[in-house]
Amino acid sequence: MGVLNWGLGHATRMIPLIKALQKQKVEVIIGGDGASLLFMKKEFPDIEFLDLEPYNVQYHEKGSLEWVVMQQFPRLMKVVKKENKDLDSLIQEHDLDAVISDNRYGLWSHKIPSILITHQVFIKTDPRWRIFNSVINKLHHKYINKFYQCWIPDYENAPSLSGELSHNKEIDQAKFKYIGPLSRLEKKDLEIKNDLMILLSGPEPHRGIFEEQLLEQLDEIDDRVLLAAGKVDEWQASWAKANLRYYNFLDSAEVEREMNASRLILCRSGYSSIMDLARLNKNAILVPTPGQGEQLYLAKHFKEQKIFYSTEQKNFNLKEALEKSKDYPGINFSSFNKEKERLELRIKDFLNSMFNNDPNLTYLES
Repeated sequence: MGVLNWGLGHATRMIPLIKALQKQKVEVIIGGDGASLLFMKKEFPDIEFLDLEPYNVQYHEKGSLEWVVMQQFPRLMKVVKKENKDLDSLIQEHDLDAVISDNRYGLWSHKIPSILITHQVFIKTDPRWRIFNSVINKLHHKYINKFYQCWIPDYENAPSLSGELSHNKEIDQAKFKYIGPLSRLEKKDLEIKNDLMILLSGPEPHRGIFEEQLLEQLDEIDDRVLLAAGKVDEWQASWAKANLRYYNFLDSAEVEREMNASRLILCRSGYSSIMDLARLNKNAILVPTPGQGEQLYLAKHFKEQKIFYSTEQKNFNLKEALEKSKDYPGINFSSFNKEKERLELRIKDFLNSMFNNDPNLTYLES
């Protein structure tokens, strides 16, 4: 199981997938780097972990993600190539039967089945880079096609969470499989104790820049606020001041409890956050990471549907956002709980096909 270190969302959405595999008595090994790998070690202390080559995309305060990737493209391709070469050794060393990769494009193999997890089949670039959209998507699909299958964490039919990012008439049903949204959280009826919960995430420097903006403005409101800064450290740190509770990070159980006990969420418009909001039927203010075309698209997509209020990070005004969010009801996908069954069926189908329906395969549960 390969996890991308690009914000914690790539790690958190793999948690239900790992648990579904473990339910089928599959031995899971997790590979990754940086904060995402550290996070997974906290979530699964009994699992074996492998250090994978870090992508280390250096994000800048100004400029789009596409420009950042283009600048670092030669180095990234070397990392992907090395990652693919290293996988050959890992297959032999650990006797791997299959590999599942969340957006790590070097983790494919002709020796064993390899699955890519992504909701962004059709990349939406920053509007300033729209002229290159076709070229970027052709390159993207070239790498997707190296994998045995691509699993999309979304509904196959409307209403969907990812919109045009993973729904297109060109979808190849043999290659692409919808497995339903992935969320590590469960909805619970708890007493509301946070008027606002702020979940920060994503790459630096924008995570830190947005945190500074928020801390400057929180003194101006009387609401009960919990701020989870999204900084995964060895130890959890916290402090309280007036109406604010601050944590450098929260584990999954804490995130689940605090989100269920919150009236409103403020977070990035990353896809993992969207899936968590859908699972918990929560309302939110979405603030896309500057320059990330995918998050800009999702924020606009849900705002146009009058589901979530969204606004830019630049010149962000908390008071104004709180007031305007009252006109947006949030998300309510009552069918979400059925998606666990869809995921388990997809995994059973995959395991059965991988072992050619071997009658001696006894670990598949009925």
